[in-house]
Amino acid sequence: MRSDLKVDSGKVTEATLNHRAATVTLMFVTVRLVAGSLALEREENAFTRITRGSVGPGGLLVEKVALGVVASVAVTLILLLALTPFVPIAWERFGLILAAILAGGAAFAAFGAAIGSAAREVRASSLLAFMVSLPIAFLSLVPSGAVGATAFDLLQVFRALFPFDPALDAMSGGLDASAKGIGVALLHLGAVALAYGALARLALRRFAT
Repeated sequence: MRSDLKVDSGKVTEATLNHRAATVTLMFVTVRLVAGSLALEREENAFTRITRGSVGPGGLLVEKVALGVVASVAVTLILLLALTPFVPIAWERFGLILAAILAGGAAFAAFGAAIGSAAREVRASSLLAFMVSLPIAFLSLVPSGAVGATAFDLLQVFRALFPFDPALDAMSGGLDASAKGIGVALLHLGAVALAYGALARLALRRFAT
């Protein structure tokens, strides 16, 4: 009986590690790529020239977010393919996995756009993306028993403001049939993407000055 419990526990731990690895990869690649590429437009004094035509600041922002989403899908799928020989990946749930990656990528891309809009140069945006993303991921992985009830409630509020926690929920729902559904997580990611997209759009006004 105990050996069965150990096996089950090992499977849960293994699955959790897969979900976290995919989400962390999704976060760092997407946030740093979008933040850096957007800051590059200002560093090279290209923002005014690009947005002077038919593209506009909003169009440029959409392009950068779309770039981040495409990169997130490619990198995350490559990671999952690389893990397939070593751990079981439920590829029969590909539609849900892809939905989780797309929603997470969009939210992380919007978050990266907000960072890139606030930074003055590529190096600053990359450093800021790393310094902000790492603590957010760490705090999102703190289990309920590790802190007091009040502190955990505050953590829950903090987690809701950033894309990592809902992205992890969506990834878990996509990769694991036993996990809760991903509908709520996808809606949460959509709201986060819209919020950070709006912040990025406001911050882009600084680029023209």
